[in-house]
Amino acid sequence: MPIVFISETEYSPLELEPYATFNKKFTDREQNLDGAEIKVGISNRRKGFTKGLTSDKFYSDNIKLKFKFSSLAVNGSPDAERLLVIRHVVDYDFKSSFYEFEQQMAEEMVERAPYIYIPGVKQLEMSYKIKDKNMKLIMDAVIPEALGRVVCNQLISSDIAFFARGW
Repeated sequence: MPIVFISETEYSPLELEPYATFNKKFTDREQNLDGAEIKVGISNRRKGFTKGLTSDKFYSDNIKLKFKFSSLAVNGSPDAERLLVIRHVVDYDFKSSFYEFEQQMAEEMVERAPYIYIPGVKQLEMSYKIKDKNMKLIMDAVIPEALGRVVCNQLISSDIAFFARGW
């Protein structure tokens, strides 16, 4: 016989950080996303954001989540479905002695990108840039324009899972 578990606390992760800050900024720009950019900084030394994105500062420090939006009309027709291109960048610093570790991790992430499923995403590409003591993990997604907020929140969720690796 199945057991149903009913928690006394309400499930509301979008009210927590960093979702709350991102969604407030998204609402401010929602009417004209084309060319808009949203940045959310994550500090390892503060409470709040760090509850979802905690990491050892030697492996990742000064974390920034960046979203840049571009509109795209399919076939150039005004009646065609409007698409949104989202460039999501997770930008962070690390100690130089971890360069090889960071590069190997990024290569593995790019290799696994074809297995990432986000509902509504029509195309997803992942890449990275690593220079000196800085990593940029880049995800480019093409989606229907109406799904912008939902997909961005899913990308933040994947960022939280990424940093939950327990470095």
